[in-house]
Order: sequence, then structure tokens, then C-alpha cells
Amino acid sequence: MAKLRLLVRSLQQGGKYLFSKECLLYTNTALSCTTSVLGDLMQQNYQRLKNDNTRTWSPTRTLKMAITGLVFGPTVHYWYIFLNNKFPGRSTKAIVQKVLLDQFIFSPVCVTIFLVTVGICEGRSLDQLKNDFKDTGTLMFCTDLLLWVPAQIINFYFLSPKYRVLYDNSVSLVAEMIYSYLRFDHRYAEDK
Repeated sequence: MAKLRLLVRSLQQGGKYLFSKECLLYTNTALSCTTSVLGDLMQQNYQRLKNDNTRTWSPTRTLKMAITGLVFGPTVHYWYIFLNNKFPGRSTKAIVQKVLLDQFIFSPVCVTIFLVTVGICEGRSLDQLKNDFKDTGTLMFCTDLLLWVPAQIINFYFLSPKYRVLYDNSVSLVAEMIYSYLRFDHRYAEDK
């Protein structure tokens, strides 16, 4: 029983440290990278199972998703700091302002970051990037509308600011699966 209490206390102290002001940026970046990788692995596995095991896992694709997570982590971290400072509190007005800015300013930024980061990893030209935006950018933004508006209302109303990126990454697991599908599998499915 004493060992269990010691383990629980150690986990609590570790959690406090990971979500402390000094470590939060690194925690959020690691969470974002992990979520991007998991979302892609889940999507690739789903596509493999759906296509009767005719496809194999692409480590290169997972690496691209990991890199997007490394870029998203600090971006989302500082975005939430900005929103919290600009619109403090949990009033209806503050929540509506945060959700609207998040959806109509930050969501297009995230879609852009994602497509450009993957495009850079693939050495895509500017014309190819424009085509990526036409092919998948609008679908990603519409997906963000459906997924993130209700998710962010919950996030901004119920959660402490230091846990917002953790929650964001939980929801992002679904978003990353969708992004991975839209960017890598959507055209593959259409070609069949």
C-alpha cells in the first residue's frame, strides 16, 4: 500500500512538473507530435485493413506527420496564451470571441501550416502546394468547423488554460486522422 501511495505521489508530482509554466511548452510540443504520429498510424492501419492488407505502413508519411506535430505544438501553445490574455475568463462573450477567432483565424492558419509543412517535406513546388490547397484545404477547413467549434466551447468553458493544449491534442487525435486521410488517402480512394 505504501508503494502504491508513493507511485501515485510521484505521478502527481510529475504531472505538476509537466504542466508547470517552465515545462508547458515542451509538454505541449511533445503531446502534439505524439498525437500527429498516433493519428497517422491509426489512419494508415485503418486504410490497410479496409483495403484487405494490400497496403503497407509508410514510415516516411508518419515522419511527415510527426514534423507537422513539432510545428503545431509551439504554435498552438502560444495561440492559447494569446487567446487567454486577450479574452480572459469564461463569460459567454469571451468564449464566443475565442471560438470565432480560433475557427476563422487560427483554423486556416493550421490548415496552411499542415499543408505547407508536408509540402516542404515532399519538396513540392508552389504550384503543387496551390493544388493541395484546392484539393484538400477546403475539406480540412470544413472538417475543422464541424469538429472544433463544439470542442472549443468545451475547452474554453470548462478547462484551466494550462490543460487546454492537452485537451486540444485529445481532440486532435481525431483531426489528425482526418487530416492524414484527406492529405494522403483521399486521392488514393478516388483513384480506385
